[in-house]
Amino acid sequence: MVSILVSYLAILASTFTLLSWILPQDLLLKLLRITPLISSTANLMWAADEYMFLSSWLSPAYRVQANALLPAWFATWGKKGSHVLFSSFPLSLVAGILNIFTSEDVTGKMWYGAGVAFTFAHFLYGKKALRLLAAIRNGEPKGNATESMREWIEMHLFRVVTADAPAFVSFAGALLMAIPEVS
Repeated sequence: MVSILVSYLAILASTFTLLSWILPQDLLLKLLRITPLISSTANLMWAADEYMFLSSWLSPAYRVQANALLPAWFATWGKKGSHVLFSSFPLSLVAGILNIFTSEDVTGKMWYGAGVAFTFAHFLYGKKALRLLAAIRNGEPKGNATESMREWIEMHLFRVVTADAPAFVSFAGALLMAIPEVS
């Protein structure tokens, strides 16, 4: 996890360095200030999308078919869905950290710090989430993948409320604090 963050930090810093040669400094600062809010918005929208389309597998009307199809479908979907996890969440973390170090407003730094902490909190659910995702892919328990999906949905909703939504609110607060600085 740390090596991924360091890699993203290097990429983002390099990107901003290159952009600093072609963009006005004030525009670059505005982009940096808004990036965590944009990426945390993407995280929150992805979380809402996951809930909407994954919870449809739990309908009692086609439970037997869902238990038969879900493991194979989920193995394919999981590979594609992980791109969001490995792009927008690290972007929120790295841009938030860069804002902590570059913001002049102490309150803004605190809001960015809260956003970073809540974004990181998403990953505290990783062990349980990975266990449940593996159970879904493997049709567990005993051919009842929808039971593991139900558990994952419950964990997912709790994670959204305790990590993803507070990260979004924190980054929104940070941006509001940064408006005078970048105006």
